[in-house]
Amino acid sequence: MPIKQRQVVVVHRQLAAGGGGIEEEFSFNLGLDFVPTSVIVRTIAYRLNSATGLHAIRTSWIKSKDNNLGLFICSANNDFVSNPNTTFKISNPGSLINGDTKFSIKKLTDAEIDPTADGALGLTLEFIQEDYPEPSPLVNEMKQLINVLSNVNKPRDVYPFDNIDRTQSQPAPIEQPKPVNEPEEMEGEGDDTSQDKKKKNPLMEM
Repeated sequence: MPIKQRQVVVVHRQLAAGGGGIEEEFSFNLGLDFVPTSVIVRTIAYRLNSATGLHAIRTSWIKSKDNNLGLFICSANNDFVSNPNTTFKISNPGSLINGDTKFSIKKLTDAEIDPTADGALGLTLEFIQEDYPEPSPLVNEMKQLINVLSNVNKPRDVYPFDNIDRTQSQPAPIEQPKPVNEPEEMEGEGDDTSQDKKKKNPLMEM
């Protein structure tokens, strides 16, 4: 990944063993000017006062098993210096900007409960801010998306039958039979008035 910003911080502490515990803690203000995404452990240096054994430097803001940032050895004969150059992704980068950051020193010898490291510890940490480009879809994904979008407006059948073609001619309507007219009555049949009409007017006979 392209690196946008870098900042080197030297963490130093005079460790003092005591209390009979197997872990001690200290805080340090990193004074970072940006929110980092990763950290590179450049050097670990330690000068022994009295305690011996293998110790781990731990912090809670890196993505590492058991939060181990690095190891150093307490040797009665020689000072310890290493250049691990290991890179860790930072899990909670916003917590490093404001206030002190906590470190802990833990003895890794399970069978002994002795005082923790007693000496001068120095860490050189390089914090970096990486530029993560925005993800872009692949060519085949774009083709699939275009294919889906092109079929969105196409009509889809609700039932598994062929569409009805409404342009075909409709069947001819069925003709209803016309009502039969009642036969007209013959003149003079069953009509008393017609019989009366045939009678002569008595006034006309006078």
